[in-house]
Amino acid sequence: MVYAPLRPFLISDVQLVGDESPVLAFMRLDRGAVPVDHHSLALLGGPTPRLLHVSTETLDIEAVGQGQQYLRRARLDPSLGTRAAHSR
Repeated sequence: MVYAPLRPFLISDVQLVGDESPVLAFMRLDRGAVPVDHHSLALLGGPTPRLLHVSTETLDIEAVGQGQQYLRRARLDPSLGTRAAHSR
């Protein structure tokens, strides 16, 4: 599996298996001179490639609560985030 850069993301880490094949890529948002605190995406390769993890930065804890309320109103499990939307 080859990880191509996706704008506006930068590849920050790639995990390899024994034969040096990439199986997991962590990507950060490219904010230019302003670094981000945490990777934004984790993409898993293999027989069933998938989006493994999404991390976002919010302005404050209120934004996190608003996101939880939105997911509940949409009848999605807030602990699953957008993954639940794909299983409907």
